[in-house]
Amino acid sequence: MEFIKRNFGKLLLILFCCGMTAYWFSAPYLAADRILEAAEQGKAEQLSSFIDFPALRANLSRQLRNQINVGLMEKDGANGADAANDLSNRLVDEIVTPQGIAALLGSGKVSSKEMTADGKAAEAALAAAGINIDLMKPSDVSGKPMDARYKLSEHYGDNLYQFEIELQNRDKSAEKVLISMERIGFFSWQVNNILLPFSS
Repeated sequence: MEFIKRNFGKLLLILFCCGMTAYWFSAPYLAADRILEAAEQGKAEQLSSFIDFPALRANLSRQLRNQINVGLMEKDGANGADAANDLSNRLVDEIVTPQGIAALLGSGKVSSKEMTADGKAAEAALAAAGINIDLMKPSDVSGKPMDARYKLSEHYGDNLYQFEIELQNRDKSAEKVLISMERIGFFSWQVNNILLPFSS
């Protein structure tokens, strides 16, 4: 008892440091739970606080451009590359919104019903070129809880500043959504990339 009295301050400091370390390691798991809960419940504004929109926009644009390029380059060469840039940017404008990200994480798809006229025109241009972006199809899994739609895996990435959430479609095992997060500051985490499920 005397030892505790003499070292009470030191013991409190040790407990505080242990608690802060535990919270530092568990913070991405807590953030992932809040992100998935917001997506499942369609709480777009709450979800947006966990999104690094500029980084996500750049990464999704690159993925869509690569996907579109394959089809357009075969038909139009260099002009196809320019068209791919334009179409990918227009589709990213539709996806990288609080509502679009909520739909993408909640179901793995972004419904064309929610698009603006410009987004629908971009999708129509792709369809006319014979290019199918499965991502844009309306989802048929609405109404199911997230754990009934996906097998969930959460883990640190290559280092303690990267974290990944993997959502594997239970009905189509090859179809996955991989959400990449990065540490912002000491405790906060934000989504900076989503690897898209292009397989049908």
